[in-house]
Amino acid sequence: MTVIKSKFSITGFWFLTLVTTYCLINFTSSFLDFFFHITILKSLTLFRLDDSNLFEVGSFAILSILFTPIICFNAVVVTIDSFDKTISFKNVLSKKERTYSFNELDGFVDTYYKDGYQAKFNIIYLVKNDMRIEKISGYFYSNYKDLKAGLESLAYLGFREFYLFKNLKILFQQNVPD
Repeated sequence: MTVIKSKFSITGFWFLTLVTTYCLINFTSSFLDFFFHITILKSLTLFRLDDSNLFEVGSFAILSILFTPIICFNAVVVTIDSFDKTISFKNVLSKKERTYSFNELDGFVDTYYKDGYQAKFNIIYLVKNDMRIEKISGYFYSNYKDLKAGLESLAYLGFREFYLFKNLKILFQQNVPD
């Protein structure tokens, strides 16, 4: 029996989690300081606008709003059981789990995403009823190649172009036509 469990990447998932936590703590601290004059943390900002930290509140609020959903939706442990021919996706925050039998899946497609620094991250999408339903990203998992090898008994449906809008729909658990 071979079970492959995903491992979160230090440079991907854990770094983004650390940045998100930093933003949330600073947002809370600057919010309390600005509105209630309760200082939890000394500000790390090099300048002040009229002795207020409204800019700080706003910027940390925006960063928190951007990063928090990414962490919440991507905090998923992937488990591939090649003996039972199943793949499970369990969110570590909500504890919600989705399990698929290899028999109910059409197969998988792969693509890649390039960030602003031209780093390339491979992505696998599982396909069911001609819809991309789940994502396994090389950015978030350090053992991406092992996870892909665990899917060898699934049909490979080819390479697909990466589209940010489709990726966001899958992130928010909306099915996307393949």
